[in-house]
Amino acid sequence: AARISKQSNSECVAKQLDWDVMMASGTKPMNSVSMSLNEDDSTFNVEVSLQYIGAAKSHTTLSNTGTSYVIDFVPFTMSDSVDATSNCSNHQASSYLNHTFEDWWKYSVTPWEEGHIGTEDFLAYGPTTSYWSVEYVEPDVHVMHDHNDALQCGHVRYRGHFALSSLQKCVDKQGENVVRIQDDDNFFYISGKLYVSIVSPMNNKRNIPGFNKIYSIHSESFEFKISKAINVFGF
Repeated sequence: AARISKQSNSECVAKQLDWDVMMASGTKPMNSVSMSLNEDDSTFNVEVSLQYIGAAKSHTTLSNTGTSYVIDFVPFTMSDSVDATSNCSNHQASSYLNHTFEDWWKYSVTPWEEGHIGTEDFLAYGPTTSYWSVEYVEPDVHVMHDHNDALQCGHVRYRGHFALSSLQKCVDKQGENVVRIQDDDNFFYISGKLYVSIVSPMNNKRNIPGFNKIYSIHSESFEFKISKAINVFGF
C-alpha cells in the first residue's frame, strides 16, 4: 500500500549513490529504524526511514543504475532478486510481472508527485506487500545538494504492521519460517531479525543472477513475549 505525504511544489535533487565511496568509507545513506510491540491490539510495528536515492554509480557498473531498498526478516544476498523476496518483505513480487528488468530500477525525479511512490510506474520505490505502506516525506530545507545548492530530496518512510498471528506466516523462498515462535505454560516468545539493505544491479538492462551490489544498512534482532491469556495465535 502506498501513502503520499503532503505534496510539494519545490523541486529537489535525488541523491546519487557512489558505491565505491560508500564501500570504502562505510558511510551509509541516512536512515532510522524503530520496532515496537503494541500489546493493546497485539501487533508488531516497524518504521524505517531511508534517504531517497536516485541513480547509483561505481567503477564496476556499465552505466548509472537505479537502487532499491529491501526490508525483510531474512538477509538479502547476492543470489537473491528484488522480485523474489520473502512474503513479508516490503517488495510485492507481483509488481514486477510484465515489466522489463530495466523497469525494476526506475525511480522518479519528482517523488513528491502523486503516483510516483508505491506504484508500478517507478518500481525502485514500488508497491509493497499488504503488511507495509510507503510514503515520501518532505526534505529538511537546510539539507542542500553537495554541488549546486539545489534542495536535496527527502526520504521515504516504510511502515510495517503485523498482527502477531501473521508473523507465523512469514516464510522465505524455501517456505521456511523467518520469525521464531516458541511457548511455555504462560507465554509465547517471538523472535527474529530485521534486515535493511540497499541494492543496485551491476547492469540494469540484464538480469544476471548474482550480479547485484548489496550493502547492509541496518540489522537488528527483536524478541518479546506475550501472555497466553491473550491467545493471539489461536493455539
